[in-house]
Amino acid sequence: INVEEGEEGDDEENQFISMKKRITCLDQSTTLLFLKSHFNGKTCQTRKQSRKQNDKVIENNNNHHQNKDKEKNNNEVEHEKHEDYHIVTGANDLYMPRLRNLMGSLHFWEVVGEESETSTDLFHTETIVHITCYDVGLTLKHQNEIASWKHVKIKSIQRVKMNQSKSDSEFPDHITSPHYAWMVAWKPFVILDALKTHKYVLWIDANAELHYPLFDLWDMIKKEGYFFTTAGHLFPTPKTVRPDTLAFFGIQETMIQSDPVVNDQNNNHDQKTIPLLQASRIEFTSALMGYKQGSWAHLHVLTKMAQCCLLKACIWPSDAVGNTNQRRDQSAFNAAIVVSSSPSFKDVDGETKPYMPHCWRDKMWWGWHGQATLEPPSQPGMFDPESIRIFSRRGNGLSLYKDFLEQR
Repeated sequence: INVEEGEEGDDEENQFISMKKRITCLDQSTTLLFLKSHFNGKTCQTRKQSRKQNDKVIENNNNHHQNKDKEKNNNEVEHEKHEDYHIVTGANDLYMPRLRNLMGSLHFWEVVGEESETSTDLFHTETIVHITCYDVGLTLKHQNEIASWKHVKIKSIQRVKMNQSKSDSEFPDHITSPHYAWMVAWKPFVILDALKTHKYVLWIDANAELHYPLFDLWDMIKKEGYFFTTAGHLFPTPKTVRPDTLAFFGIQETMIQSDPVVNDQNNNHDQKTIPLLQASRIEFTSALMGYKQGSWAHLHVLTKMAQCCLLKACIWPSDAVGNTNQRRDQSAFNAAIVVSSSPSFKDVDGETKPYMPHCWRDKMWWGWHGQATLEPPSQPGMFDPESIRIFSRRGNGLSLYKDFLEQR
């Protein structure tokens, strides 16, 4: 590892940029050793600054581990808070190679479960996450493989109930049948299932991999009640949604050159038509979504998305052709956002939320294979907080993190 120290007087950001450009990751243990020596909180220190603090940091870390059991007993509420962070994904047999890579990256970058051999809380976030993978068409062999991964639970879509009073048999085939897994109509229901027992839930597509810890993202879910980011397109357009999907939500796409009316002041969206200017909105991705239990996003956006996904004709109209004119669950998600917008909404904590949902558009949050302007890290452990934190390989390229999967 070769790191050039920042000049005296450089601000913290410039020191960090100077440092990160000179990091060569030799292997995981070397990388983690470097990070432990050079990170303080969420910002990077120069070697000169770190050298003065290194002994104290090591001493504090040792005390932290020695007192772990004592702290757990004295602060049960805090321990429960840690267990509320829950990552959810889903896969069938086709997605197993991608799923291994995602789980390996989670084991590498996040503190998964109560303790982890490869991951470490380098950034002092005190965030412990748990993971559930929903089976939407896995063979017994792959089910057993996932069950062998440390701190990862597997749950069949067949065990997910529409609500507490109805049996799972009431789900239509296009949600529960492995034959229709590609339609992804099951996605809102597995997230709703996780929100029954967890306060903070993050959905990540099995295509993705982490390149940085998620502490900032968890903080945004806690503060705002949700985390949404961009898909890189506009909505609605003929490429992103079918008219039948919009009609289900009472939305009429229009070319009228005026501001779109997407809400009424009484927070009543049962009106027959909501005019919406074509390509007037940012399209949000459904590949990465965060929800706080009881929030506006949970009670309004996610539930309305689920209502559309219950109907095959809504999520996949008869004139849908691949991803060329309908984005399946993503089309339902974006239409649900339109009709869920309201002047204000008070969540279960009594906090008033803004009229329009925020889209975190920084490129760091979601990049994908095929973007000409994006060059993702090529080695595990390499990171650039200003570049890309979550990357979707879409089945292409390397599986950088599959070898970091921990076994029970």
